[in-house]
Amino acid sequence: MPHRDQLTIRVATADARASRLQELTRDMADTFRHQQNVGCVTLPERVPETGGKGDPVAIGQIILTLIGTGGVAVSLINVLRSYVERKPSLKIEMSKSDGRKLSLQAENLSTHQLAETTKAVQEFLAA
Repeated sequence: MPHRDQLTIRVATADARASRLQELTRDMADTFRHQQNVGCVTLPERVPETGGKGDPVAIGQIILTLIGTGGVAVSLINVLRSYVERKPSLKIEMSKSDGRKLSLQAENLSTHQLAETTKAVQEFLAA
C-alpha cells in the first residue's frame, strides 16, 4: 500500500480581500487535484460565527492527502511557485499532522532558491 500523509497548506496575503483569497484558495485546490501525487484535496469547513454571513470554508486553507514520496515535493513546489509568480505577496505555510511547519514566501520560490527550497520541502515531507 502506498505511503499516505496529510499536509495542510495555509495561504495568506495582506493585500487581498477575504473573498479574493478564498477564490485563489479554491483555484489552487483545483490545481492540486490535477497533480499525480495528491490523492485527496479538501477545503476544510469552519463553523460560522452566530449571525455571521459568508462561506463556511476556512479561507486560505487546503488539506492534501499525499500519496507516495517520489515527486511530491516537486509537484508542490511547481504549483506553489505558479501562484507566487502571479501574486508575490503570498505567504504559504505547510503543516503536517505531527505539528511541524514550513513557511515559504516569494523569495523561497525564485529561480536562485528553487533547488534549496525543493530540498527543504523534500526533507520536511520525508520526516
